[in-house]
Amino acid sequence: MRGILNRVFSILSRQESNHIESSSSEHSYVDDSNLDNIDNARCGRLSFESFTHKGRVRSQNEDSCVAIGGTSFGEQRNRQGALFILADGMGGYEGGSRASMRASDIVSDRLAPSVLAPFLFGSQAPSDSITDLMTQAVHDANNTVREEMQGSGTTVSTVLLLGDWMYLAHVGDSRVYIHVDGKKNLELLSEDHSLVQRLISTGQIDADEAVLHPQRNVLYQAIGQDSRLSVQTLAKKVPERGWILLCSDGLWGHVKDDDIAFVLNDSNSVIDAGNRLVNLALDAGGTDNISVILAHLT
Repeated sequence: MRGILNRVFSILSRQESNHIESSSSEHSYVDDSNLDNIDNARCGRLSFESFTHKGRVRSQNEDSCVAIGGTSFGEQRNRQGALFILADGMGGYEGGSRASMRASDIVSDRLAPSVLAPFLFGSQAPSDSITDLMTQAVHDANNTVREEMQGSGTTVSTVLLLGDWMYLAHVGDSRVYIHVDGKKNLELLSEDHSLVQRLISTGQIDADEAVLHPQRNVLYQAIGQDSRLSVQTLAKKVPERGWILLCSDGLWGHVKDDDIAFVLNDSNSVIDAGNRLVNLALDAGGTDNISVILAHLT
């Protein structure tokens, strides 16, 4: 993967931390499109970083993060885009870390050359819809992990930021949020594919009971577990000024959404915000690996 990305994105910035059947979501605010239909009007500043920490309890880190992107400059218009992938591995250190890294590598290898590079550089692009391409990339990752690492698995949350629009493909219980600068609340875009979330959705337990539920860490679908996979997808216009946050349950399981929003509103940079969020999770116990990808749109 790294060789491909270095060739394709020689002018782009890259941050990568490796210690560290499609279903449309109710959050889909636009009909799916291919690259020819994307509004490229956004010309503000994009800054992003990835952060990961093994926590205070785990001896190793099973998470993997990929964050690549940049701005291309043309005679008529500039194009701004990025690809973010966060994977939280399961199955013990060797299996979990290999599964998360393998899955994130495959998704990156599929989407960086076929979607991100054509968007930024105006090269030949596939006619398939963006979410179809993302869904296929996640299925490819699922098939590879099942074949190569039996008994292991991983979550995968993938975001493509293309001009004014962001596209999501998601499996598992890592999370993707969007936050408008100055607002008090985060907006959760991803769905937790967990047993407790299903119990909440069917009214059998409430959110407070879910925190203490003995099966709160049980997922009903993840990469590498089954050939049948329902990938959540959505497309949404991004705010002019705001944040995109991808995180593992090592963050959202320890830090309340309101506290995350406060940090985003109160921070003076992406690095400041990311470090503060990781430290909040550590201060709350740090019982799991903690991974965060943050992008700030200004």
